[in-house]
Amino acid sequence: TLNLRPTLEAAQTAGKLLDQARDLVPHGGWLQFLARIGLTQRTAHDYVTVYRHAGDQRPAATLTIKQFLVQIREAQRRERL
Repeated sequence: TLNLRPTLEAAQTAGKLLDQARDLVPHGGWLQFLARIGLTQRTAHDYVTVYRHAGDQRPAATLTIKQFLVQIREAQRRERL
């Protein structure tokens, strides 16, 4: 079976590039930029989150991006308690 979903590693790379691009896009142009490259705001946010937290978590090779994001959010909730 061919799995076309991006891997955590690919999401981390995309997140790094998006994080860098955010500083280069003029104020108010972020959503237009995302539309031009074919990403939703939510997907871009998720990729940047994976990038920023990849060193905080030890993702298993079998985790999906969504499962990894759940782990991050659960860890953040525990830290707030």
